Amino acid sequence: MRSLQADPRHRKLHLHRDPTLVWRTLSAVARTRRAATVLGPDHPEVWLILELAASVESSARALEVDLDEFDENSLEATLAEASA
Repeated sequence: MRSLQADPRHRKLHLHRDPTLVWRTLSAVARTRRAATVLGPDHPEVWLILELAASVESSARALEVDLDEFDENSLEATLAEASA
């Protein structure tokens, strides 16, 4: 039996259990952008903060797409394969 821990699809199984993960991540990005706006464009770190926020947002959107594609049939198939 293959180890489920070693299987990269295992991460999706855990993420699938938390439907608020993408929403919470995007909310954090929005709060970060608001904070950067308050700091203003002359703050020495604001552009780095905004760059990181954009990167996190991009990752969250990609995860959202992956989770949307990860339907019940693939979950069942993954679990059946892991138990084989």
